[in-house]
Amino acid sequence: MTFNSNNALTVRDPKTDFFKELNTIITSVEEHKLYPDASNGDKRSVGIQNSIAMIDDLMNHVSRTHSSVGAQSNSLTNSLERAQLLEISTMTLRSSVLDTDLAEASLTLTQLSLSYQAMLSTVAKVSKLSLVNYL
Repeated sequence: MTFNSNNALTVRDPKTDFFKELNTIITSVEEHKLYPDASNGDKRSVGIQNSIAMIDDLMNHVSRTHSSVGAQSNSLTNSLERAQLLEISTMTLRSSVLDTDLAEASLTLTQLSLSYQAMLSTVAKVSKLSLVNYL
């Protein structure tokens, strides 16, 4: 709540001090001031009617702040889940590269070596064949 230069009362303001506004509301209720007027002394009193509007604004402010915190919390949770998935996939990849079975790797290497030698032998025999050798 702010006062303009012409002493006009402004109840709705995007910049709010939560506890200061609550104290102003409590003071208005304690002094039984229904309207913001100068009839009971303080001409800058909020009054109970405007206090209700201020409480609504404070509730909206708290709801917006709560929503903002919830969105940030969801963003952090999603980032944490992505980081955990990346860690698991990295550990799986590392495991598949470093944790090889030596007996299986040796057997696979021997099979591939024998296949390669058989292919080379076949290519050599085919390249020696010609029409002159046939006659």
